[in-house]
Amino acid sequence: MHLGKPYIWSRDIKDCFPSISKRLINRKLIALGFRPDVALLLSRLGSYHDSVPQGSPLSSDILNLVLWDIDQKAASRCGYHKLSYSRFADDIVVSGYNKSSGDKEIRRIEEDLDKIDLKINHSKRRKNGLQTNRSEQFLHGIQVNSKKGTKIPKKLSRKVNHLADSFIHGCKRIQPSSIESLASKRRQLVGYLHYLNQFDIKSLKHLKTKIKQGDEIVLRCFKKNRISVHKNKWWIENPFRSEPKRLKIQWIRKLVVS
Repeated sequence: MHLGKPYIWSRDIKDCFPSISKRLINRKLIALGFRPDVALLLSRLGSYHDSVPQGSPLSSDILNLVLWDIDQKAASRCGYHKLSYSRFADDIVVSGYNKSSGDKEIRRIEEDLDKIDLKINHSKRRKNGLQTNRSEQFLHGIQVNSKKGTKIPKKLSRKVNHLADSFIHGCKRIQPSSIESLASKRRQLVGYLHYLNQFDIKSLKHLKTKIKQGDEIVLRCFKKNRISVHKNKWWIENPFRSEPKRLKIQWIRKLVVS
């Protein structure tokens, strides 16, 4: 959508979730046709101390509800002026080929947000509020105007590679005390893997290889010590089961017995 556009306007809503009041949620629900009593109940369920708690299961849905009409109007106007519009959580992006049209549209969006008491983060606007293709353009940490299309920053690439190397190094020296931390590193790497999978990035294959290599090393170690691993998924951690913790305890017991 924004790939290769000469002008990219970015806006971030300041203190987005804490700025959404129960009254605003109630008003938006009524505008969408909800009965006043239902709107009041839902606005109470979705707020805490008159704001939306960030990280709550409902926070993203409430934000989408509050910004729904702004999104629709902005997308319509941008389409008419041959601009592209997108919003990811509290990050708003407009891109296009006409600077004048983009400047007007982003100001209009700011005005619409101001009407519902949502303010723009001015420090972020000064830093990268308008990016041109004369220099590197970044959206959500991804360069969108490289010759190959998209590209992750070198800093992030180094961070992922360092984590992968640290993971392999730890797998080769695995001990009962390090199983849980290694499992945590593996889950971080998988998180980066899903993130990178959105883009055409060469390091994706390299990262998959590192994770597979680490798994093979760990499983060989468990097999050597006659420790059973549930479905070979030694890293699984959820509210119902902690495989790393179970493996740690099992290994320590074997050491004590021997």
